[in-house]
Amino acid sequence: MGERGSSGSRWVWVGAAIAATASAGFMIWLWASGGLGPPSAAARDIVEECGATIAGSRALTAGVGVEGAALFLQASGYAIEPAPEATAEETKVIGARGDFRCTITFRHGTAAQGIADLIAGRALLAFTLRPMTPADVQAMAAAGAGDMTRERALAEHIIAFDAMAIAVNAANPVRTLSLDDARDVATSTKTNWSEIGGTEDLPITLYGPKDTSMPEDYPNDLIMHRSPVWEQNAARAQIVDTEDELLQRLAADRGGLAYITASKARNAPNVRMLAVGPRGAEAPPSPDTMRQEAYAMARRVFIYARPADMETNTFVQRFIAFFQSAGMYDALDAAGFAALRPDSRLARFASGLARCRFGTPEYAAVMSATRGARKLPDILNFVPNTTRPDDAALAYIATNAAQMRARLQAGDEVILIGHSDFTGDAEPNRVLAQRRAAAARTAFEEQGVFGIEVESAGEMCAMADNESEDGRERNRRVEIWVRPRESERAATQSAR
Repeated sequence: MGERGSSGSRWVWVGAAIAATASAGFMIWLWASGGLGPPSAAARDIVEECGATIAGSRALTAGVGVEGAALFLQASGYAIEPAPEATAEETKVIGARGDFRCTITFRHGTAAQGIADLIAGRALLAFTLRPMTPADVQAMAAAGAGDMTRERALAEHIIAFDAMAIAVNAANPVRTLSLDDARDVATSTKTNWSEIGGTEDLPITLYGPKDTSMPEDYPNDLIMHRSPVWEQNAARAQIVDTEDELLQRLAADRGGLAYITASKARNAPNVRMLAVGPRGAEAPPSPDTMRQEAYAMARRVFIYARPADMETNTFVQRFIAFFQSAGMYDALDAAGFAALRPDSRLARFASGLARCRFGTPEYAAVMSATRGARKLPDILNFVPNTTRPDDAALAYIATNAAQMRARLQAGDEVILIGHSDFTGDAEPNRVLAQRRAAAARTAFEEQGVFGIEVESAGEMCAMADNESEDGRERNRRVEIWVRPRESERAATQSAR
């Protein structure tokens, strides 16, 4: 079984999004309750004469970051003043209110550079298109900049989702790509367009911007292998400094394929984005398809702060709160991101599957299976390295069989989602999780409950740390989801 292998170095993403989502409510409250009214004398140096530096992913800092900073200052009563001409390295936003000035400097680079600057104290905040890695967490602790194991809710803040597009030359006849084919291209398992729906024998030239060429970056979520796979493949790809340069190259290469931020590719000349998804259910990347849960290849947009600053620095608190407030929703959407409005389906879905690794085939499958459903609080656990429910799970099934039977007879749908820990390789874990869900269904059937659906999340939605046996045991589970009957769903939707 996959769980017999040794524990590899995996992302520390367990519970990250749910902690950040919890912090969002506090931040929105802080913004709504205090805004940026005239500060006290003690806070003036921080808020008024701020010399804040914000670093990170160019796709964020050079666009929606700069725009959001101007909106933030205007909402606080500042008049935006002319700033020095932007360079490839940085952009300044300057606001004046009375005798006071606030200058916010955005340093454009990569997620790795932004996080390194944050840890070293060279930046007050970091904008990234990926979560912190285990190496980042260790570096942060070693530098005394914060303990992410205890203070993640203070440090990590999700402001939106970003559609990660697969873009091609406009002359390429291919229009859709399955997630499995996208993974095979990313790992160079498939290297010719004729293997993925093309009409001619044409080699695939893989392009990537520098900001997604590191082993911790997005395509590795899609690949679902240990980091060196993408790192080695990126060495064979055409890695360029900026997404603008990448789009120019793609527009001149009929055989090119690029993983790129959808907002950058959407209006690029001679470039087209593919519809991507589970085979037969491909969808184009857009804020709408992400909100409708139809586009699976998405990544989260983060702002990171040092935990101590989040507790004591007024500027940090209010700046992040503004980016999570209604004042930024339209700007984020206009930039091609999907803002997490509190009442949106995407926000509710993000809460329900907050621990999942986005953009993977498992994520897409679970997203489809649970659309319109709600998760019950009960968890079915399993004996290690087996598909046998433990005694507590069997007792739960026996006790609740009649209730499940009644739900199904009333027209509800019941879905069992199998999960594994993330020891060993991803593919065996996906199979093992599927078998666990099937075993739980069999246990229900032995109690006279029939018609339950099953799906596998594999190792992609862990709920606990994988480094301890207790954490691994909690990850080996089956969740129970219930989708109300059609008439109830229709009534609920019409009441919104």
